Amino acid sequence: MRKVTLIRFGVTAALATIGIAGLGVIGCSGDDDDQGQPKPDSGTDATKDTGPLPDTGPTPDTGPGTDGGSDGEAGAPKDVKLVIVHASPGLGPFRMCFGTGAAGTVAPLNALPDTLSSPSLPFPGVYPNTGGPLPKFPIDPSKLVITPYIVFAEKVAGQTPTTDGGEKTCIDLLGATGAGGILQPNVDFLKLPAIPAGTFTPGHTYLLSVVGCLPGAADPSASVAKCGGDWVTATGNIGVGIGTLDNTTPASGMGVQFAHRSSAIQGLLGNPSPAANGLVFGFIGPAPAVDAGPADASDDADTDAAPPPPTLVVYPLTSTTTPPQYSPKDIVPATATPVPGLDKDKTPFGVFFPSPDGGVPPLSNKLIALPLNIISQLSTGVTPTSLGGDGGATIFVDGKSYVFVLVGTPPPAPQLGQDGGIITGMRLIAFPTDPVVPSL
Repeated sequence: MRKVTLIRFGVTAALATIGIAGLGVIGCSGDDDDQGQPKPDSGTDATKDTGPLPDTGPTPDTGPGTDGGSDGEAGAPKDVKLVIVHASPGLGPFRMCFGTGAAGTVAPLNALPDTLSSPSLPFPGVYPNTGGPLPKFPIDPSKLVITPYIVFAEKVAGQTPTTDGGEKTCIDLLGATGAGGILQPNVDFLKLPAIPAGTFTPGHTYLLSVVGCLPGAADPSASVAKCGGDWVTATGNIGVGIGTLDNTTPASGMGVQFAHRSSAIQGLLGNPSPAANGLVFGFIGPAPAVDAGPADASDDADTDAAPPPPTLVVYPLTSTTTPPQYSPKDIVPATATPVPGLDKDKTPFGVFFPSPDGGVPPLSNKLIALPLNIISQLSTGVTPTSLGGDGGATIFVDGKSYVFVLVGTPPPAPQLGQDGGIITGMRLIAFPTDPVVPSL
């Protein structure tokens, strides 16, 4: 489904004696088509050749929003829609199994995803810094207690629909109650705490963010600075944040929400760091025109000279005094901000360190900024026409809302890409808040 950063991951038997802390998780698929794809990082210069961004007026102080959202279009089926993001800085690719009830009785499904979304991937799985909508479940998840299981993808690399003798189901792999089958608990898979019935409401879309790290015995690189303030050596903090997205139609233009899911950013420049005080997000565009007054007839400037390039500025979409901090579940703002007039290819979306005076941050405060066509490519694996591909237009259109998600680990913690290239790890991905949901 999309380009990924592959992190090969091995789990030692030491996990067998360690409890895993967490909330709840559900799963999706990844892709790693890196042909001709720009590699985003904190040094990517996405501030040139931008599309026009109109003056949208003063930005309201939305503050650090939490769970917002509303019903979809009138008359539409009231389904629960789930979008998953792999935002864990310490977890490799995984697949998902599900249980029901407080006991976590394992459902007779295959470990998902069980097919490759790209031939360049070594095995099926949800890969780091990727995401997408989950399939529609055959039953209403709003009425169920759901127990999620994370299965380490490399442990079931051979379990696919083409496996000789047939693919093993989750019951075969985990046992009927998740106590172990072909695979061993806390060695090959993790059982996470149950998600209570009633967590999901029909007609709403939810962002499920897999966050945190494994215990120190399984991941020596794990730390509070990398994994979040609730990480502890003995148990780790693998879990999920569940946030409600605004799936309504924006009043004009394109609706925008933001999810800060990069726990490692908090320790980017030491403790405390600018990122620990939150991050301002918004678009980059030309500065508003300034009335220079009537032309001076004595001005002997060369009228044939090319006009100077426009001065680019940040148009923030959140409070600049209390910008959103890392959170497993917060969505900012709770109601998507409508932004008209965006160039759906060239306008950059960026994340910036806040200014000490609480004002609009300058471009020099940029953590990462990427044009919408690159964000579209990172989010889908499909190269838009504007980037020389055959994928047509980007995913962004007026009349829909999108959640932009900051994921990854900042420099100096590079990750090895599937193509062998070094990727610094920071990434912006985005998804419709009312996505088309595939069938299971």
